[in-house]
Amino acid sequence: DVQRLADQEIRDVPVTIPEGMGMADVIIRPSHVTITVRGGVDNIAKITRDDVTVEVDASGRTGYVVPKVGLRQTARVVSITPRMVHVVRVARR
Repeated sequence: DVQRLADQEIRDVPVTIPEGMGMADVIIRPSHVTITVRGGVDNIAKITRDDVTVEVDASGRTGYVVPKVGLRQTARVVSITPRMVHVVRVARR
């Protein structure tokens, strides 16, 4: 099955922290990103925000971090905007 290549933008994908890392004391800015994927026209037409995961490793870190993108469909991630997110640990009282 040969398909024409196309790009698709998926907006407002939430940036999360993997389970067990204690999200309560972490702020991520921005909290949502835009992902651009490339693949066959029929394949990327089916991709929704639910097929994409964006996570940051916030274990003991603050500062700018490049998020890791996971995709459940046959396509390639071309870009993430913004490319980095700011992770801030909030002091507990």
